[in-house]
Amino acid sequence: MKTQAQQVTFITIDKMEELIGKVDYIISTMNANNTETKLLGDYVTEAEAKKQLNRKTTWFYNKRNTGELKGRKSGGRWYYRRSDIIKMIDNGKASK
Repeated sequence: MKTQAQQVTFITIDKMEELIGKVDYIISTMNANNTETKLLGDYVTEAEAKKQLNRKTTWFYNKRNTGELKGRKSGGRWYYRRSDIIKMIDNGKASK
């Protein structure tokens, strides 16, 4: 069994903080460039909206039928404008 030599490198705290900042930037950029988020733009899936509002499918069905929430269906999935979901939260209409 071969053993590998270990190397140790010392860097200053300033350089370490700089590297951490760059890693944080890369992670946030990767999150911002999430493919689904880019494709959906202003829209959110019903699955995501259900998590945000802590509601079930029937609640969304009723809100669509009463005109309180506009949705679009594509490929068997419902989509809502992110701004409409935020308004419902802000106006307290996300409650039962």
